[in-house]
Amino acid sequence: MSYEFMIEDRLPDTAVYPYKIQNSVAPETFFMSEDFVSAMMSILQIMDKLDTDEMLSDHCFNQVWLKSELTPARAEEIYLYLEDAKVVEPIPSQEEIEAFHQAQREEDALLSKESPKEGMIPVHKFATNDGWLVTVKECGWIAEVFSAELVGENQFVVSQIANLCKVNHETLESMLVEWGKFNLFASKHGGYRVN
Repeated sequence: MSYEFMIEDRLPDTAVYPYKIQNSVAPETFFMSEDFVSAMMSILQIMDKLDTDEMLSDHCFNQVWLKSELTPARAEEIYLYLEDAKVVEPIPSQEEIEAFHQAQREEDALLSKESPKEGMIPVHKFATNDGWLVTVKECGWIAEVFSAELVGENQFVVSQIANLCKVNHETLESMLVEWGKFNLFASKHGGYRVN
């Protein structure tokens, strides 16, 4: 499994990216393998930036959509009707469309929910790639941890994490510095989605 971290704000074509672009077709996206995500999360935990206490229920999203009283099939039809202008039968009522939008707002609130612990990022935002929103504030904290200076000062820790996660130390160190730059950039552009 791999992760894609996509800047939330729409960026102008003239945007200057301060990090190494991994894919010229999607310069606003940072790609990371599961091994590198594990290494990054380990370092966040060591630096006391990862909140492992605040976990969302496995059923929290189901509860949002159940409350809307839309079946999964009907919610999908409404999505296709609204987003792709697909013809569906029956045409969604205004009440169904309002219920759909309300469920989307509630789902987005869950996806962007910050930890109640100041300076910490909920572990679930990196545990899965389900569209979590890492907020501007959280990006700033991550950028601090992975600044070139801090990564350089903590080479021993980085090398130990690299060994544990079975990744190359130099590659991990370089990736973490770029990750810090990406997060600093994202902190000025609406955060990013974890996909």
